[in-house]
Amino acid sequence: FACCGVLLDIHSSPTRHASDLRAVGVSWSGAQDSGRRNAATTCKAAGTLVVSAAGNSNSNMKYGHADKDDLIVVGATDSNDDRSGFSNYGKFVDVWAPGSGIYSTTTGSGYRFGSGTSYSCPIVAGLIGMIWSVNPDLTADEVEKILKETTDEVDAQHKKVRWGRINSYEAVKAAAGTISSAPTDYPTITPMPTPAPTAKPTKKKKKKKKKKKKKKNTRV
Repeated sequence: FACCGVLLDIHSSPTRHASDLRAVGVSWSGAQDSGRRNAATTCKAAGTLVVSAAGNSNSNMKYGHADKDDLIVVGATDSNDDRSGFSNYGKFVDVWAPGSGIYSTTTGSGYRFGSGTSYSCPIVAGLIGMIWSVNPDLTADEVEKILKETTDEVDAQHKKVRWGRINSYEAVKAAAGTISSAPTDYPTITPMPTPAPTAKPTKKKKKKKKKKKKKKNTRV
């Protein structure tokens, strides 16, 4: 998983990162920029998926259809699975993930609650990593398909977007289902025979001799 300036480095030399980098999270504005979409296409060809925050201006993103480019744009949802009031929306958004009231780290080694599609973006990128960890042989297209097809339909979609809020459990389960079963042509191993237990000799019990009582002579 990588973020921020790494995207530019990947765009200039994608094959160098293909073996060790699977997901890039871009949590700053500009999801609509053609440069970011072009970079996502380059990365995907090298086996890396690029995830971008949708933005926090509560605006309809009319930059094309989500499934017609290689950039995965993420909108934010609240605890009720509604769209977060600040989150951008529209057909350009691929999937949704929690982005309101997220408890996370902050500067000074502390923690605080925060909101924004910048929180939603790494959640999706992390799930992509989980999918690949279950089956590293999946292609970028296959991982994206699993990510989207296992989403839950929620109110945040407003019936304008095809895909819903991500479901980590269903996505990982679907990835596990893509693993081929173990081969059955292993050589047969004959187990070593178990030696029969040696019978222990039985000891004869010695019979105790009964002592005969002497009869006393009685006088008449």
